[in-house]
Amino acid sequence: MIFPIYPQKLKRLIQRDRALILLISVIEMYVLCFAVLTVLLKYFEEYSWLTSMWQVWQTYTTVGYGDTAVVNPISQTFIMIFSFMAIALYAAMGGALIEYLIHAKERRRLGLMDNPVKNGYVIFNFPEPHLVDRFIEEVRFTEDNVGICIVDNKIDELPTIIRERKNVHFVKGSLVDKDTYKRSNVENNKVVIIFPGEPFNPDSDAGTKTIVDLVSQFVGKSSTRIVHILVKQSNEWMFKGLPSTPVLESLSILALVQESQDQYSAPIIQKLLANTKGSNPQTVVPTSTKGLTWKEFQHSALNASEKLGDYVNVFALVQNGEPATCPPLDTVITDNDLISIIANRGFDWKRFEEAMSAEGGSAGG
Repeated sequence: MIFPIYPQKLKRLIQRDRALILLISVIEMYVLCFAVLTVLLKYFEEYSWLTSMWQVWQTYTTVGYGDTAVVNPISQTFIMIFSFMAIALYAAMGGALIEYLIHAKERRRLGLMDNPVKNGYVIFNFPEPHLVDRFIEEVRFTEDNVGICIVDNKIDELPTIIRERKNVHFVKGSLVDKDTYKRSNVENNKVVIIFPGEPFNPDSDAGTKTIVDLVSQFVGKSSTRIVHILVKQSNEWMFKGLPSTPVLESLSILALVQESQDQYSAPIIQKLLANTKGSNPQTVVPTSTKGLTWKEFQHSALNASEKLGDYVNVFALVQNGEPATCPPLDTVITDNDLISIIANRGFDWKRFEEAMSAEGGSAGG
């Protein structure tokens, strides 16, 4: 095998896949025999290089156009030998290709292939199947067929309900193994989501922290976001300084408490979080509306909604990374601030803000 001619990354891929080794070996043997016979015909028959390759191709494919003749006894001997070899190599190549395709499908099912997804989502620690299935459904409502990769070391393969979805991949490997993070391709995806190793066990937050730390090393300066599921809110101190956003595992409990105290709150929040249920929260960047107070901003948004017929609810002001759902009315919107709004899918913030700016002069009335 002529491995030295391949790039290092391709060599690593070839060397850990026995079916691919066989396929590459047969192809290499075919190319080598083709090249050797071409050289022999070039010098024994005094052909040009093109004519030599043409004659070899006719011999290998058994086409035999008869436009060139091999007359040298040495060449004729090699032609006979290499003809038999070519027939054997074609059969071997077909068998090796079929074996590789079957083996590749099996490796993919068992999580032994690298993650091919880019600009998608990577999930560490496979949670309950119905949670992943619902996540895929909601994400793909707005991002059609976006890639999903599951990284886990406790399951041997994905459940059927997940495996049968298109563009969902599985990487099996130890979560403290450097190679697992390389194979997961985290740096080329938009969001990495880390679930606790043991749901509802607060001690799992320590393991989550380790994975967040390791993922952040591979993400580096890329735009990949890291989100982790936090079992116990008081454990948030562990993640201080790490570039990850926490989401409480107990959100369902909080929703139950709120529902017990106000029968409409929980359904409203659930409807907002579901992409499939109409309008959703989204974060926008104010540009021409910077300098307005929170009161002026809300007045301008109402006027723009009425003018455009594109209705928007102003939800929260985000300053220094901290969201405030009820900021003081005299709070001024400045550089680096963000606005959380509730709007329908396909909402055009740029157009809407232009309409707000036109209203801005009279907004503070």
